[in-house]
Amino acid sequence: MSETRDQLRLALACDALCAPLCLGPLWLDGQPTSKADHLRALKRLDARTKTLVHLAWSVWNGGGFATVNDLLGLEPADVRSFCGLLVAIADGGGALAEWTEMQLERAARELEARRTGT
Repeated sequence: MSETRDQLRLALACDALCAPLCLGPLWLDGQPTSKADHLRALKRLDARTKTLVHLAWSVWNGGGFATVNDLLGLEPADVRSFCGLLVAIADGGGALAEWTEMQLERAARELEARRTGT
C-alpha cells in the first residue's frame, strides 16, 4: 500500500475517533485541519474533548499529550473505541478502514441519540 493511501486512511481514522465530539472535520485531505491544531493547543477544553483530540494527535504523529489516566477517565465506549483503533493499526490491511466505518456509525448513533434525547 502506498504511503499516501496509508496517510489518508490514518487521517480518516483520526477524524473518526473525534467524530462523536460533533466538532466537524478535524482531519481532511490526509492531514489535520487548522481547527485540529487549534484544539490541541487549547488549555480549556472539557476532559472528553481534550483527551480524544490528544489521542488522535498521538496516533497521527505522536504529538498528543494524553496519558493512560486521561484515557481511563473516558466513558467505556470511548476507551473501547481507542483500543480498537490501536488494534486496527496493528492488524493492518483493511482493519483500519473497517474500524473507521464502525466508528463513524457509532458517532452517527450518538448524534441521533442527542438529537432525539434518547
